[in-house]
Amino acid sequence: MCWGLVLSVLTLVHVHATECSAMIPLSRALQQDSSPVLKSIDGWLRKFICDTRRNQNVIGNRHKSDRSLVSQEEFDRKDKAAQVCPFVADSIDRDQFWVERSEFTRHQTPQIAVRLNELISEFVLTPPEYDPRKTGKPAPAEVISKCFLLYFPNFGNQGSSGALPEIDQLHKAFKPQYMDAGLGLGQFYAGCPIEGVYSKGFRPLISPVPAFAIRYLAVHDDVFNPPGSDFRHVYEKFFPPGV
Repeated sequence: MCWGLVLSVLTLVHVHATECSAMIPLSRALQQDSSPVLKSIDGWLRKFICDTRRNQNVIGNRHKSDRSLVSQEEFDRKDKAAQVCPFVADSIDRDQFWVERSEFTRHQTPQIAVRLNELISEFVLTPPEYDPRKTGKPAPAEVISKCFLLYFPNFGNQGSSGALPEIDQLHKAFKPQYMDAGLGLGQFYAGCPIEGVYSKGFRPLISPVPAFAIRYLAVHDDVFNPPGSDFRHVYEKFFPPGV
């Protein structure tokens, strides 16, 4: 399916994907929603994403913002730089981690496509505001920890041990648009087979329910867009070589 065509058609007929949904800070969502789904997401964030995993193999391999490498001591201390994702703990601590529950299923991917398109502008306009498209520069330190999570508790087949092609196809379709905006888009679900950058035995994109995470591009994203890859030129637009 051509997602660009789907998106164009939906835009022309003014289909809105979020009649009852909106991003809200995780802290507020946890006060308003006591459902097991949100509790499982909160637990996944704090006990997996914001924790260290030895089989991720970041020691001596992952570069920090100052270009030094994660040390054994930092790993043993569970420093943020050594966690599965080095950004999320700061995002939660600063109340800049936003979540949105979507009731769309795997049979409603055109509606999900519309929502993903909308979220580009919503993300850059959400405080702290910053739009890399206007500056041509990556997000500064004071805004880099902002993150959105769009999750789908009723998507279907979330307990599967294999790939979810609908999620993967949406990610593939929207990655160029997000990167052009200076943003990163990640897909997560229970059986996601994508391997870790530093270890083929590690699966970093496993989650309790299907979800998309949105954040600003960061300098360490060079490991996801190495020289010669499809989107290296977009990465270098925000992080020029030798700068």
